[in-house]
Amino acid sequence: EVFAIAEAGQDTFQLLKNSTIDGVGYQRLVRALYLPDPADPGQALDSDIVIRVDGAPTTAFTLDRDTGEVVFDAPMAGGEMLDWSGVFSIWVRFVSDKLPFTIVNRGAATFYVEGSIDLLEMAPPVQIESSSS
Repeated sequence: EVFAIAEAGQDTFQLLKNSTIDGVGYQRLVRALYLPDPADPGQALDSDIVIRVDGAPTTAFTLDRDTGEVVFDAPMAGGEMLDWSGVFSIWVRFVSDKLPFTIVNRGAATFYVEGSIDLLEMAPPVQIESSSS
């Protein structure tokens, strides 16, 4: 997934995901570079991210997994094609605190419900740094 063509002297980039829906292309910011921890529900694991410069994998960068910002150890010469691969999550919250579900049928040990949950995409949570007094 190409996320940038570097300009001379540039060292900081935002990961992007390019998509096409119904023939319309768009870009989304990639944040939350985590995946669910199957051993501990509610927790997350770092996802494996590969960054390539002109097709060659590199580890000469720092990655902010919450925001998707990549800072290379040295500025780019200019014209390098930067791409990435990996898994990311999406920060969301419920649109409403109410869950409007209806029981529409009941089986021997099962309830059949009808309803939907609307989610709203959010920016990454802001970390609050505490100060020691």
